[in-house]
Parts: sequence; structure tokens; C-alpha cells
Amino acid sequence: MFKYIMIGILPFLLSSCFSYYNNAERIFMMGLLDSDSDRKNNYDLGETSDYTLVYRFNGDTADVPILLMIEEDENGAVQKVIKRFWQGFCNVIFPAADVFCCRYILRGEVNVEVFLKSEVTGRSILLEKKTINMDAYFRSVLLTQVYLGTDTAKYRDRLNYNIDWSKMKPIVFDGSNDTLYHYTGWYRDKREKYENMHIEEQYLVEIP
Repeated sequence: MFKYIMIGILPFLLSSCFSYYNNAERIFMMGLLDSDSDRKNNYDLGETSDYTLVYRFNGDTADVPILLMIEEDENGAVQKVIKRFWQGFCNVIFPAADVFCCRYILRGEVNVEVFLKSEVTGRSILLEKKTINMDAYFRSVLLTQVYLGTDTAKYRDRLNYNIDWSKMKPIVFDGSNDTLYHYTGWYRDKREKYENMHIEEQYLVEIP
């Protein structure tokens, strides 16, 4: 009898569980690295292979791994591979968190620092400091754009998350003469209803 009762209520429990976590506040950390260096082929990361982004939340280093972004043409041929850092955070705890992009927990106000680090020299430079509120928006994105080099004419437009050059700020990398451009913005998803778990750039609105 108990077995049949559990079978009967299991769909309800799963539905409630998925509904609850599907409505949990979450933020995605995303960083895109590009450069003016010549590339041997469409799979070559160029100068960006020597750099990484480091995220700190309230002074503690966070796990935001590399997840490459592949740009393809209309025929599915690879045009360019962009170095991307990506991780999702939620304000709830859930064991199978990868399903909901909620591997790690963030709650309340969080001071976020984004650093660019040279893997060759070990030096780092602070790009941005932002204070985010995990309770403010249902779904949001902290997007960091970095362009290594000064020859912006070599930049190739992307299909997604194209650089807005009117916002990019020049900075000289610490201890060198290397110039780069960068911008970090916090964006909310303006949709009230969500058909899937994925963010879509067209619905993102920058938070002042």
C-alpha cells in the first residue's frame, strides 16, 4: 500500500520541486575574452589563451570555469572560438544543482570583484567591482567583456554578445605596456514568464 501511495504522490512532489527551483533567483557570471592577435585557425584562442578571469565574492575566490563559446556560420562551420567563463549561482540549495544552473549558493548582497590574470607572469589587475543583490531580480547576468590589444579594427562581430565599443574602457595592464579594453555590466532578464532555463541576450536589460 505504501508503495502505491508513494507512486501516486511522486509526480506531485517532483512537479513542486521543479517548480520551486525553476523560480529561484539566480545569477550567471559570464566573461568573454577576445584579442587583436592573429590566429592560426578558427580554433586558435590567440593571445587570450595566456589570460584568465578571476572572480571574488566578498573577498573569496569563486569557481567560474572556462566554457568556450563557438561561433558558427549558417552552414554550421566554425568561424571563431571565444574564451568564455561561465557559472550559475542561486539563492537556494539543491543537490542536482547542475540541472538548474545552481551549483553554488549566493544570498543577499554580494560584493563581486572581477580580475584579469596573466597566466605567464602571474600578475592580476582589477577590472570591476560590483555589488549585486540576489533578491532583486529573478534572473540576471554579470557580463564582463575584455579585448586584449589596441587594434580594434581586427575585431570581428559576433552572433551573440557583441562588444558595445561605446562602453568599453581602456586600461594598461599592471607592470607592462599592454593596453586592453573592458566593460562589466549587470543585466536583468525582462521576461515575466520563462519558457526555458536559458538566458537570451535579446531580453537582457542593463541595471544602472
